Amino acid sequence: MIKLKPAVLVSWLVVMVADAVGVMLSSMLTVGNINFMFGLGFMIVAAFLIVKSGHLFTGWRFNTKKKTDLEQENLPNQPKVNEVGSVKNQAIKLSMLTKYYLLVGGLLIVLGIGLTII
Repeated sequence: MIKLKPAVLVSWLVVMVADAVGVMLSSMLTVGNINFMFGLGFMIVAAFLIVKSGHLFTGWRFNTKKKTDLEQENLPNQPKVNEVGSVKNQAIKLSMLTKYYLLVGGLLIVLGIGLTII
């Protein structure tokens, strides 16, 4: 049996109660669409957290302003390409928050599709 964290169970309980109230107030199609959209939102946040934890934003620096010679001397040293590459090639670690967003987002999408089909 799969053991779920209490936060996921509480979130799932809140979603089920909100869906039950939503079905009483409007159609199942509307509730399913709302669940699907919230699920997609959770997945987008999870994707951003995965990219962030994978150090894939390392080395992004956009400097459009031209600098004078004196400003160039006082700038901190840019990281070497090998250093940036070694950081980016590290294994991606999923935090508990990322796992939570992935799990709840996936459950909301499945529930949204299920309610839309019914």
